Amino acid sequence: MDGRAGALWRTLRGLRRERYDLALELRSDVRDIGFMAAAGARVTLGNSWRGGAFLLDRDVSLDLDAHRVEWPWASRRLRETNSLALRRGRGLG
Repeated sequence: MDGRAGALWRTLRGLRRERYDLALELRSDVRDIGFMAAAGARVTLGNSWRGGAFLLDRDVSLDLDAHRVEWPWASRRLRETNSLALRRGRGLG
């Protein structure tokens, strides 16, 4: 492959080779969720209010009353889920 498709394939192959334990998607963008899932992390966390829930291990809810910039930090469930993943040894350790 060459061009953009080849570059994308090489990037994904490199990410899969790294075997990441955890991937976070903080923009609720289905394209980013798809890329993150294709990268092969053991645990994927994010919010799928725009789609892609089937690609996430943990689909966390957002406080939609919070300012968009605050969404990643406003989600209580994201903090709880991250803590749970780390306690089970499935986090970054």
